[in-house]
Amino acid sequence: MIKKTFLNPLPLLTFVVALTFLSSCEKSPEKTIVGEWAVINREEKSNSNPNWIKMADCWLDDVETFTKDGNWELYSGTNWCSGQTNGLTKGKYSITSSGSRVEFTYDKVPGKYNDDIIELTESTMVRTYNSGDLNNTQNRITYRRK
Repeated sequence: MIKKTFLNPLPLLTFVVALTFLSSCEKSPEKTIVGEWAVINREEKSNSNPNWIKMADCWLDDVETFTKDGNWELYSGTNWCSGQTNGLTKGKYSITSSGSRVEFTYDKVPGKYNDDIIELTESTMVRTYNSGDLNNTQNRITYRRK
């Protein structure tokens, strides 16, 4: 007589369910945005120029830093553009619940400022914002993680 043995499927089923759950979890934008980001491209468009136009290379040495505790810094590099502030700008940031927008407050400047997050991966971030001028100027900045 042949004896049939069956494996208990519970351990395997538990492993598969746990693996599926863990692989479906995405990193939160707050965790992904933390770190140093170097500007690699900056473009703008407006009512009078509706196509994205690359801006001057003087922006390409800018670096933004986001910390885990919500602090934000912009180092404007040594190659300043006309009208760009020199040195270091500091403030706070938060990510909206949808993960599609970052809100900034600047030290010693009232108000909140918003950028839309177009792309955010481990190595790349793309953000857009409206400069608020009468020509409806839009800016798009692409970053690479340092």
